[in-house]
Amino acid sequence: MPIKMSNIFLLRRLHSLSGIIPIGTFLIEHLYINFSAIESPDAFNQTIANLRAIFPGPMLPIIELFFIAIPIIFHAFLGIYISLTMRSNASSYNYLRNWLYLSQRITGIFLVFYIALHVASMRFGFWGLGNRLSVSDHAMDLVNTPFAIVHTDLSQPVVLAFYILGILAAAYHLSFGLWSFAIHWGITVSEKSQRVSQWLCATVGLVVFALGVVAALAFI
Repeated sequence: MPIKMSNIFLLRRLHSLSGIIPIGTFLIEHLYINFSAIESPDAFNQTIANLRAIFPGPMLPIIELFFIAIPIIFHAFLGIYISLTMRSNASSYNYLRNWLYLSQRITGIFLVFYIALHVASMRFGFWGLGNRLSVSDHAMDLVNTPFAIVHTDLSQPVVLAFYILGILAAAYHLSFGLWSFAIHWGITVSEKSQRVSQWLCATVGLVVFALGVVAALAFI
């Protein structure tokens, strides 16, 4: 059933907001945790153990559900709806912004599959057709450490390439999301402010991508 036009404005704002808070915030926090692997395997293992200690028992799953999973599902499904119902001008008008918006759609759809596989693998220990070790379940394991589990995955060239592609998609999606968020919420109104914001957000995306790749390579 189509969404009423009277609700489109509100849903677009909520979609934009959820992409920054909490999803964008979680992406930066997730990158920070992975970046600890650059220091040493023990540093990464200790960071994971500290996270479990801060949120013991059912606290972490509750936080993951209400502050990560539900916002991502809301953002993803609404984003897919927008992608399928809104028509792009990229093929008709060769404007940079049209192509950037089209790329935002493509990366968003790809990220739905990427995040699903990433969560299935690292959070629940599922990869391919069989079960494997979960980083979450072995947060304090001294034998099958979190670093060793991630190292096993990223040591495979195909998996590493898939992750780097996912990092690129996430970095671009975040940078364009920041730019469109500023427009939708009336922060950048003039053409000049939007151009400045575009360059600033592009820089943020490049930094996030670079840090994400460096962190991924630290597990090899």
